[in-house]
Amino acid sequence: LDYLSCEIMAKELDDKASITDDVPGASNSSSSKKTIGGTKKKLPPAKLDARHVDALRLSRRVEALKLLDRTIMSARRLGDPDLMQEGAVIAWNLGLPLLQPHLRKHVHRVFTLSAQVLAEVDSPLTELRAHLHLEVAKCELASDFLAKASVHVADSIKQDYGTIDSERVVEEEMTIDEPPLFPVPPIPTAEETAVADAKNDVLRPLDRYTYPLHRKLELRTSIYSEPDNAEEKALLQLEQAKEVSDVGLRMTLLQKSALLLESNSSTAVSLGDIANVDSAIAVGDGDPMEAPSMKVKTQTALWSEIATMAWSLRAPGLVMRASLPILSHVWSTTKNREYCVIQVKSQFTLAESLVETLKGMTVPPIKGGEDDVVSKRPDPRALGIPCERNSILAPPVAFADKVDDLKAKVIASISCGITRAVKLGSSAAYLVESGAVLLWNYHIHIFRANAYGDLMPELTAALKVASEALVALESEDAALQACIAEALALSSEASGDLNAAETFCIATIPRGRPMQVKRLIEILARIRYTRGSKDFAPPVDAKAGGRPNALFTVCALCVAIVRSSEKGEASMSERAQLLDQAIKELTSFKDAGMEETPDDTTREDDEERMEFESELWVRIANESLSQGLLRQAQRCCGFAVRQLPAQPELRKRIPVNVWRWFSVAECVWGRAIAGMVNDEGQDRTLQDELRRAALKRLVTACRHGSRARKPNLVLNAAEHLWNIALPLTTSPISRKQIFPFLKHALSEMEHAGVKAEPQFTVDMFILLFECYADNEDWSGGLQAVNSAFLQVPVDMQRPLWQRRIVFMSKLGKGVLDGMQKMKESDPVLQSKVWAILARAASSTKQQMEAYVMAVDSLSGRFERLEYCVEMAEWMIQSGLSKQDSNDVLAGAFEAFMQVEQGNFPEMCDDNEDVNSDDDVARDELDNSQHTSASRNLTRQGSRSSMHSAAGGGAPPHTADTVGTRVGTAVPPSTSNTSLRRSTSRASVRSVRSHTSQRSAASSATGQGVKVGEGLPESLNMSHMTLLVRTLSLLSTGADDMKAKVDFALSASHYAERCLLDLLDCANCGAAMEAYEALSDEEKVTSGGLVTFTSGFSFPYVVPNRMEDWVTFTFEPEFLKHAAHCPSTHTELTISPATVSKPPLLLSSIKSLTITLIEEGLALQAVPLLMLAEAVSRLGLTIGNPSLVALFAARTAVVLMNLGRSEEATKKLSSAGPYGLDHSITKNYKEDVEQIEIQKFGKVLTGGADEIMKSMVYFEDTGGKREDARKLTVKRVEIRDIWADLAEVMIHLEQPVVAKQYLDESLRHAAAFEDFGCRSRCLLTLAKAALLDGDSALCVEMCKMARFVVKKVGGAGGRLWCEATLVMSSALMSPPLHQNGEAKKVLTGAYTIFEKRCKAVPEIMRVAEDDKEFWEKNAEVDLEVFSCWVRVTMAYADLLFSEALATRSSGGQWYSTWKNTLEMLNKCKRSIAAISGREPRPMYVLVDLLEFEAKWVLKMRPSEELLDDLNEAISFVAQAVRISTAIHSEAVPPESSETEQQIVVAGEDQEEKEVGEGADEDRVKATPLSVVTLPTARRAAALQLRLAKMHLQLAKMNGEHVSSLEAKEAYAKEVTDPVRKYLDATAPVSLTEGDVKVKNLQIALFAATGARRLAKKNPALVMRCNAVVGECLCLISGQRGDLDRAWDIDASVIASTTDLDEKLLTPSPSAASLASASA
Repeated sequence: LDYLSCEIMAKELDDKASITDDVPGASNSSSSKKTIGGTKKKLPPAKLDARHVDALRLSRRVEALKLLDRTIMSARRLGDPDLMQEGAVIAWNLGLPLLQPHLRKHVHRVFTLSAQVLAEVDSPLTELRAHLHLEVAKCELASDFLAKASVHVADSIKQDYGTIDSERVVEEEMTIDEPPLFPVPPIPTAEETAVADAKNDVLRPLDRYTYPLHRKLELRTSIYSEPDNAEEKALLQLEQAKEVSDVGLRMTLLQKSALLLESNSSTAVSLGDIANVDSAIAVGDGDPMEAPSMKVKTQTALWSEIATMAWSLRAPGLVMRASLPILSHVWSTTKNREYCVIQVKSQFTLAESLVETLKGMTVPPIKGGEDDVVSKRPDPRALGIPCERNSILAPPVAFADKVDDLKAKVIASISCGITRAVKLGSSAAYLVESGAVLLWNYHIHIFRANAYGDLMPELTAALKVASEALVALESEDAALQACIAEALALSSEASGDLNAAETFCIATIPRGRPMQVKRLIEILARIRYTRGSKDFAPPVDAKAGGRPNALFTVCALCVAIVRSSEKGEASMSERAQLLDQAIKELTSFKDAGMEETPDDTTREDDEERMEFESELWVRIANESLSQGLLRQAQRCCGFAVRQLPAQPELRKRIPVNVWRWFSVAECVWGRAIAGMVNDEGQDRTLQDELRRAALKRLVTACRHGSRARKPNLVLNAAEHLWNIALPLTTSPISRKQIFPFLKHALSEMEHAGVKAEPQFTVDMFILLFECYADNEDWSGGLQAVNSAFLQVPVDMQRPLWQRRIVFMSKLGKGVLDGMQKMKESDPVLQSKVWAILARAASSTKQQMEAYVMAVDSLSGRFERLEYCVEMAEWMIQSGLSKQDSNDVLAGAFEAFMQVEQGNFPEMCDDNEDVNSDDDVARDELDNSQHTSASRNLTRQGSRSSMHSAAGGGAPPHTADTVGTRVGTAVPPSTSNTSLRRSTSRASVRSVRSHTSQRSAASSATGQGVKVGEGLPESLNMSHMTLLVRTLSLLSTGADDMKAKVDFALSASHYAERCLLDLLDCANCGAAMEAYEALSDEEKVTSGGLVTFTSGFSFPYVVPNRMEDWVTFTFEPEFLKHAAHCPSTHTELTISPATVSKPPLLLSSIKSLTITLIEEGLALQAVPLLMLAEAVSRLGLTIGNPSLVALFAARTAVVLMNLGRSEEATKKLSSAGPYGLDHSITKNYKEDVEQIEIQKFGKVLTGGADEIMKSMVYFEDTGGKREDARKLTVKRVEIRDIWADLAEVMIHLEQPVVAKQYLDESLRHAAAFEDFGCRSRCLLTLAKAALLDGDSALCVEMCKMARFVVKKVGGAGGRLWCEATLVMSSALMSPPLHQNGEAKKVLTGAYTIFEKRCKAVPEIMRVAEDDKEFWEKNAEVDLEVFSCWVRVTMAYADLLFSEALATRSSGGQWYSTWKNTLEMLNKCKRSIAAISGREPRPMYVLVDLLEFEAKWVLKMRPSEELLDDLNEAISFVAQAVRISTAIHSEAVPPESSETEQQIVVAGEDQEEKEVGEGADEDRVKATPLSVVTLPTARRAAALQLRLAKMHLQLAKMNGEHVSSLEAKEAYAKEVTDPVRKYLDATAPVSLTEGDVKVKNLQIALFAATGARRLAKKNPALVMRCNAVVGECLCLISGQRGDLDRAWDIDASVIASTTDLDEKLLTPSPSAASLASASA
């Protein structure tokens, strides 16, 4: 009974066509116990699909085997041999279908048990025992149990008794009388051995499987068994190849195996023979081998394994080598069937390898090949389509012939494989199906593109072979047959053979299910409609009992309607007639009850029937809607969705494809209802009711589309919903009507993963938030916002955050509470969300936690740097530990430098000379540059042409180097020395040295940015702008001035690189525009984009020097070309996509330019300002003319500082007129006016005065200091722009324009409570009042500014210091003269800043010579320190003035003097302490020294003027040395050599410059002739002052007294010759005064140096000429050359008017200098 149960269990489901889920063991069997709607009625059983049916059958068979295993064990315990043998037989029969590689594991146990019990009883069923042992051996081998497998193979051989040979039966038996003779048998030949093996295969059919397996296991398991021949050696190589994981080693082993086999065999066929349908050997025709040798069989099996493994490694060459010997023999399909199967598979594998070979072929470059016209053309390697010929764009003929030959061989290989498989009979149908699938998949691109007119004839023939083979072998894959027939029908239709197309359709339609043959029905209907037939559908349907299928007829009618609609309005009547006929046919089908599904059909049949019927109803409904038949369209949609059950449990059984048509039906239904709305003739209530009904249908369409997994259906329904709901969005009452529909639609969009247009999604969510606000459902609104974050791109989430903050504030929650619900798998999106939360958080703790999460989400990725930089920016603004922020920034900078070091090692190497003499390394760098440039020929050509257009005498290789630098960030060559090169090798290296120690510390503490993987090849625009921000923050947080300036210089370098990349993009954009203007023929003639670009004359010249940027302007054409550059340059141009967080970048540039300008590096600030202007023009999503005007004005100020007034004027005019009018302010005033009404009850229109009065309200509140620092990352606030513009206008002496900006900026700042902007406006107003002479107003504005800064807190020290200084200056100026009040203000400020400086760190206590200071103290606030020095100087100036006044009145003044001097000395010691390990010259020290020298001369503290003068000279001389050092660093490297040559020019050249007016020629040859550096003017002024002081000292020492007068007096006094001789021959004793350089000479040297530095400043040059002339005159007088020029009575130097008198003979230099001064 158990045996019977096992057989019944395994086979009861085999003959059933339809199986329901109420069968025991089915996966959904439990559903039958459910009830409908809470009633007692059970759900009807559901049919299982084919996949579940197969799984159920397999599971039942496996369960039967398990039961059988237990039954055999029971029989074994009983010891009944008959039962055990019967169980073994049943086990074999039940397990036979499972003898497949992936299912054999299920029979392992029961087969092993069966073999054991049969062996125990010594069963005579030897054939069964042999088969069982063989299958168990295969199972053991699959489990890698080789020993067990060997035992079972040996047992299988032992049990294989074979069959009886009839020839041996009839032989005479030997008798006893005859003596046995044992002659020695002869050695058989190879043919005799093969014949014997053939006979043995007949007698012992298992030997062909067991003996090779036994030998393989013997070779693998026995250490004593050695391979006897090449086949066994190859077998071992293959077994090793299967076990290794390394691809290279596996390929090597396969190659060795192939060589071993090739050395022991040969084949006479070629690839052309086996891949040719006309070749007999290719299709297996010919006489099969009668008795193939074991060697041939073994080699064929080994070659098959080699081919399979080679194809898995994608080695087409080896596959082809293996295919030749496999396909070179003709095997018998009955005796050697397994080798025929190997040949079929080899044919298919050969086809795949040929396709891989075709993919690997490189398409030769075609003239104009980079053109878009050429790129849109089909790939010549596309299968099934012959290569284009006889065209200028066609590939070469040789290439086309080779490619077409490969395509034909691919098709022939598949076709021959199918032909071979047909010869094997119906059991090989799976091979035919595999070949047909392979043929279809490789040419599916043709079928998808409907390119049937270009088919190769070989492909059409192969499709016919596949179709005939599928029919001949009675394949059950109807879908495959339908696809092949569709391809044949469409190709015949394209060629004009409509009869053949119709034949293919009619022959195949009856074989498939409705949805499988639907395309064939449509093709047939289209053909018949084209012929003018009235019968469009196939005559009968075999599966419908020989009756015409109504669904097929309606489908054909729908096709006819579509074809008729293509005729236009003329076919309206025909369309209406066809529509009525279709509705009538489908309605009669419905009324006849034919839509009821019978029980004997499969689930697939039922589902496809439902889908087909729904599709037809929807098609008819859509056509009715297009014809304006709204009610008919609604009825058809109702019929379509009528099949949808109401119970949710039953709806789960509906397939996805049917839900698709339900969704379309509901959408068409909703559109039909909405079409009934008439805005003019209907009541509003009726309109709203119709709209609500339409919205209900559209929401249902969204729901069905989501279930259908079709996001486009959901989006289509949502768009129609939006259009219908728009009239209901005007008021809160109407919005309540659409609220539920909108909520459900967005929910379904999220569930379906709809990728809609971002703005559309944002608009829908904003409308939803308004609905939540109307209902005061804050919790629901917050949930909706969280959902919106997952669907809206990050760059458009700003409106969402505004709503989120409102909802959370209503709920009393923190902004980070809902973050835990927003879990995304994408770490980039997670980081973006965390960063947004950090910016919107209300407390510092929440911000820190969010930033840490944002950084940790991108651990190890390069994108992490952006959030590290932003986190550091926030930490600095929040006043957190500067050491921590610097650690984060240092790690980020090191990550950037890793990329830079990979591109140019000489830039980032700490050893300056590491590559100086290494020619090999330099050659490798050049090669890498050329390789990088060759990746994009367009960019390479454009860059080289740009450099040639720029001119210059650079060496030949410089053009490539400069061009490569622009596009791929490779530094310029050493032959073209520039600031970029210097900054890369000096400033960047210096920056790396500043950050190296900190990075090491951060790595040790885990706070650094560890980015080692995923580094980009080079820095693009996004990276470099982020690097500029990083360097700005490092400069802000630097611990010493050298590092601060070095970081700023490095930022200037990368800003210039950004501009160079932008120039490259503009030139390429210009070339692209010119190329696009050409016709297609001209494009082809030009040779393509690369060739055209290489000969294009680029309009924009690449600056080769830093000062060339002074004359560069952003013309409209330049901006257009830069914005529309080629796609290869999109990462290098400036655009909203490449510049992230423009406000922070612009703020960083502002900070950097302030640092550089304060240190005299105005020229180096120009690239930064140019980059800021470019970002304001191109980098913002919405343009802002005020922002462009701001940076244009700042650049103009710098240009004026550089002596380029003309360029400054052009720069100002390029930004348009300055000032504000109604057209600008109207875009920003709406929100401001609403806030003003809420706060003040009126709109403030009285300008700054009224605003100032309204601002008094907050002074008494005390204001709570803000806890969280906000980072404006999405847009630049217009109030900040206007405040900056007002400040610049004050500097440009435009107070009226500044007043306009201040009025609006103050108004916005007051409305939005922006205290930072308000304080800046107040300070600017104070400066304007001071300039106007209104000291009282200035003091009032400064007080308010100081108060606002105090209220804001944080990083407002600089502004507070400036307000203090302006306030003290106003208090001391007339008419106030309130020195006492000024002293109180300065005393308080000095105390505050001194405490700040002592706190971080205690720099006041540091000794001047403390070299270990920077290792002990981590944080120094240089901005606070700078403010303290400025306040100290102002305070000291006031104290000195008091001391001077006290001295004049006779009071005690000396103690005040000494205390003030000590205060200044403390400042100087502190300056020395913060100047860095490598002290950097600082202007603040120059100011202190100059200030001290001024007061020493003014105060005269010593009794002797000479002492005071010497002390002042020492101060000024030190200031001169520092200013000269600063100037030497400010001069660009390419200009320093020329400057040095000018400085060391000889006297003759100097006289030529002065006397002959050759200055202009010299200036034209000077690289710095275009600018005048402010450092040069400052150094010149100091040297001129030093010269005057030395000149005064020389006069006091009498160095100008004539030496000839002394000689004449000596001659008169001494007349004794002996005394004269003794005096003349006396030993000379030199004093210190005799050796020391005279003051006159020092004055001359200083004045001459001042002239050279001030050569482009006429006023300063004139003053220098006067001092030089005076020095020369005094020197000439000391020599006695001007003794005759002295008037005895007056004793004065002759004036320039007396120089023409013959009595005077001055030197030529003195005369010329005096003339020049005049």
